[in-house]
Amino acid sequence: MKRRLRRLARRVLQRSRPPQTALIVPVPSAEPAVAKWRARHDPSAPLGMPAHVTVLYPFLATEAITPSVERDLESVLSPFPAFEFKLVGVDRFPGVLYLAPEPAEPFNRLTAALYERWPDHPPYGGTFDEVVPHVTVIQGNEPPEAERELEQATAIDAEAKEVWLMAERGHRWSLLRRFPLRPRAG
Repeated sequence: MKRRLRRLARRVLQRSRPPQTALIVPVPSAEPAVAKWRARHDPSAPLGMPAHVTVLYPFLATEAITPSVERDLESVLSPFPAFEFKLVGVDRFPGVLYLAPEPAEPFNRLTAALYERWPDHPPYGGTFDEVVPHVTVIQGNEPPEAERELEQATAIDAEAKEVWLMAERGHRWSLLRRFPLRPRAG
C-alpha cells in the first residue's frame, strides 16, 4: 500500500512541474553490480536513467535548454580534467542505499562550478546542507541481502570522462548531450 501511494505521489508531482533536466556522470562499470537492484528499487532506472553520480539536479526545465545554455555548459565543464575514481563502499542516507565514490572531491568541484554559473538551481533544490556524491542503488525498502552483495562487488574502478545532460521526456529520461571533460595528461 505504501509503495503504491509513493508511486502515485511521484506521478502527481511529475505532472505538476515542468519536465526537468539533470547533469550526471555516468558510471557504466557499476552496472553489473547495481542493475538488478536499481531495476527493482530505484524509480529512475526503469525510466532510462543509467547508474550515475549526480552533478546537478534539478537543472533547468527541458524547454529552457537552448544552444546558448549548451555553450555555457561546455565552457563551464571543458576545463575540468577527466578523472579516475573507485566505488569503495556501501553507505546510506535515510531511505537510500548508495555506493560511495573516492575521491569525491572532483564531483564536488563540478557541482560547485555549475551552481556558481546557475545559482538559481542549487543541488537537489537546496534541500541538503551538504552534497554527498553517490551512486543511488536502492530507494525505499532495502532487501536484507543487498548490502552484503553490494559490499562484495565494490571496489569498482571507474572514470569520469564526460558529463551527460539528461532530460525527462514523457515519463522517461533520455540523453540530450554529452559534455566531454578535458583528457587527462599522460
